[in-house]
Amino acid sequence: MAGRGKKKIITKEVMAEAERMAGLNCQDGTIATALGWHVNFIKERKDILKRLRKKRAEFKIDLREAQKNQTNTPAMAIFLGKNYLGQADKQEVDQTITLKVIDYSKI
Repeated sequence: MAGRGKKKIITKEVMAEAERMAGLNCQDGTIATALGWHVNFIKERKDILKRLRKKRAEFKIDLREAQKNQTNTPAMAIFLGKNYLGQADKQEVDQTITLKVIDYSKI
């Protein structure tokens, strides 16, 4: 008989562990594997997904604050910004050039 499995009971301790991992910027797949869940379980549970996204956002805010206060090792602040916050040293410019080819043999 096909159907949904038993409903998972999420204890406060398990949810706290999931939030702790999200606060370290762990992704859904990592958290699900560590807790013995299927990754789709997190995606289906909007309440859990919302709490994990909030913790990841807090991680990024904390990281930005650390960057702002960084005085000893700016290289680490730059590395973390590039890898977790999508920051870059330079902007890339994308240009499109259209060329019209003239066949002079037909003139």
